[in-house]
Amino acid sequence: MSFIARFVTLLVDVITCVGQARTLKWPGCRAKRFDVMLTGSFCSNGWLEAHLRPIIMTSQCRCIWVVTDQPLQQFPKVMYICPHRLLQRMVGKTLARSLAFFWAVSIKQPHVVGGFHMLCNGMLALLCGRLIGARVIYFCVGGWAEFVGGGAFSDNRIFGRIGNADPRLEKSLLRIARRFDLTVTMGKRARRFLVERGVRSIVVIAGGIDEIRFRVHANEDEPKYDLILVGRLAPIKRVDVFLQTVKLLATVRPSVSAVIVGDGPLLAPMKNLAKILGIQDCVTFAGFQVDVSAWLKLARIFVLTSDSEGLSLSLMEAMMAGLPAVVSDVGDLRDLLMDGRNGFLVRQGDPAVFSEKIAKILADENTLKQFAEAARLSGLAYSLDAARHKWERVFASLMHQPFPE
Repeated sequence: MSFIARFVTLLVDVITCVGQARTLKWPGCRAKRFDVMLTGSFCSNGWLEAHLRPIIMTSQCRCIWVVTDQPLQQFPKVMYICPHRLLQRMVGKTLARSLAFFWAVSIKQPHVVGGFHMLCNGMLALLCGRLIGARVIYFCVGGWAEFVGGGAFSDNRIFGRIGNADPRLEKSLLRIARRFDLTVTMGKRARRFLVERGVRSIVVIAGGIDEIRFRVHANEDEPKYDLILVGRLAPIKRVDVFLQTVKLLATVRPSVSAVIVGDGPLLAPMKNLAKILGIQDCVTFAGFQVDVSAWLKLARIFVLTSDSEGLSLSLMEAMMAGLPAVVSDVGDLRDLLMDGRNGFLVRQGDPAVFSEKIAKILADENTLKQFAEAARLSGLAYSLDAARHKWERVFASLMHQPFPE
């Protein structure tokens, strides 16, 4: 068994013992409004906003403390707790954030704690929550990939080091998942995966998108780009497949143009690949952008070539902005994309099929318009208000829910 598998197994035993030995009464049992504390390494303001704003908007939430590496966008009732930069340099961001979260939970005594991703935020939230008798929420934003093979196929830097799939580690992770008071998945497929493996108290809340900010106005200029990809430039996003798709499209549509919005470790290699493929003049690398909505309004079609996803926030935003999408048939993307109605689902890693489906939409202006209208309607189901209603039901149920045995 690998070191990581041994560590997780040990952590499962510790959490189980803490849960069984807990005698504290839940501090929120008589509370009408909850104090919430969450932790995670949030990649963008938009990602944080989609998950926090619906919670803030509920009548039951008094405030949210967010323990993360650095302060992000300011929201009413949201306060950031960040470890000192010196501590981050000395022990690393993950350990520094973990220490800050443990300290903050001990001092603030929130009614509800939660972590985004299982390792290590979800595990830490479970341990700290049980120590103070708080309700604990696990945000399974990575879907089934956080568990299969012990997380070997996820984008997690630590799990990625185990190399080959580890069935024993997978079982350990599922044992931890069963201990949470509530698991929040981004889509139905992830929920079904966990239910089939004995995890209970699961709700699907993909987040909420500001429909006003992403609304498309009739008087806006003609789109500048045919295609847009929004995401972190990491191996799991398969930006290389996107570039190969653009290369194939350029052979039938020489004027094709694309933009990649996002930063990451593969930025330089992907720029080099674009040159090798001879499409450097067709592709714009925009880097990290605070206002993604402005870039979506410059494009006709949204493309996502990932090997794994939950329910992609960038897809939700694109749909809200009225962009038809051509995406990999992975994770929970089927929850939002209806094949042949508001876009197309493609077998992952196949540039030829990606280019074929994209060309089909671009070739017919009526098809593009119909798909765009359907995309906007689909996106409205993921509005801030829709997510708020779901969280209000969650908080109401947490008041009466027994701790998992």
